[in-house]
Amino acid sequence: MMINRMGFGAVTFWPGKPNNVKTAANHPIPGYLLANGIESNGRVLGFVYPGERGGEDGDRVHVGKGDFDASLNGQLVVAGLAYAELYQTMPIELIRHAQELVEAARASAAGLWPKEDVAVGRSAQIAGLSNLPEMVMFPKLYRRLVKYFSDGHSGLGNFDTWIRADAVKRDDTLLMPTGELGNLHDLYTIDAAGIKLTFNPEDVIFNPDPPA
Repeated sequence: MMINRMGFGAVTFWPGKPNNVKTAANHPIPGYLLANGIESNGRVLGFVYPGERGGEDGDRVHVGKGDFDASLNGQLVVAGLAYAELYQTMPIELIRHAQELVEAARASAAGLWPKEDVAVGRSAQIAGLSNLPEMVMFPKLYRRLVKYFSDGHSGLGNFDTWIRADAVKRDDTLLMPTGELGNLHDLYTIDAAGIKLTFNPEDVIFNPDPPA
């Protein structure tokens, strides 16, 4: 959907690398980002738009609700095809707006929400890396599980201990919907049934990682 809405045509991917584009029709096409930086892992923090914006690179821009809705980020949220991973560096207006959009998409069972494997009230047993590729879950939790299993672990028995062992790269600090400060380990529980969420991810607000 994102590639289509940017204006690309037929797309092919490299064999064995389903997320790496090999060729695309209508390439190149114009697009732009509204971003306020790059996070500690090198990922851009911003909004993606098709077309040309005008103005100068580096202009200071106030991003309001309308800008959020016009972005591909916002369109994917409305369609139920993206989680909202919200940070305290975002304006509170945009945080609340994103939360409302995700809640509406969940309520209408749009996109991926009916297929969510790890959710509030829905547990999943995960034995190893081979279980993960087809699963739908909060991306931050997914990335932690990939690293955990890549480190040689099997099953979920040691996952919580592994998460808590690194408060910077694993056990992110966050504000829970109760108003209390917490960590990523407060977002899930693990028991005999597997791993499930205690809160919807859009209801927590993460602190950015401290500078390296």
